[in-house]
Order: sequence, then C-alpha cells, then structure tokens
Amino acid sequence: MRPRWQKIALAVIALPVAAVLFAWSGVFDVAASSGHWKITDWFLHFAMRSSVRTYALSVEPPAELPRYALQPAAGHFARG
Repeated sequence: MRPRWQKIALAVIALPVAAVLFAWSGVFDVAASSGHWKITDWFLHFAMRSSVRTYALSVEPPAELPRYALQPAAGHFARG
C-alpha cells in the first residue's frame, strides 16, 4: 500500500494530464453557439466584474464627457 503523500502526488500529476488528454481528444463540444453551464456562466461573469472593478480603481473619469463623444459612447454602451 502506498503512503498517503504518494497518492496525493500521483493525483496532482494525473489529473492535469487527464484533463489535457480529454481536451486533446476533441470529445467535448466547445462551440460558442451552445452557451455555458450555469456555474461556468456565473464564474465567467464574476471574474469579469471583479476584473473591471479592480482595473477601474486606477482610472480617473473625466469631469464631463464632451458633447461630440456622447453618441459614440451611447452606441458603445448599447452594444456592450
């Protein structure tokens, strides 16, 4: 019987190797049109909001947006 640390080390090595082999096999459908699982969707949006919040800390917003920039900004907002 193997010591506990050897089992842990084997798992640490075997799991990433198995994941890479699974991804390499092409069995899993990764089409962008099929959407994400709920938990994956939640995690991606959580990571996106956290990233935006963190990087926004270093951005100084302008006092007022110039009039010529309102329409392009509104279009950009609507697409986002």
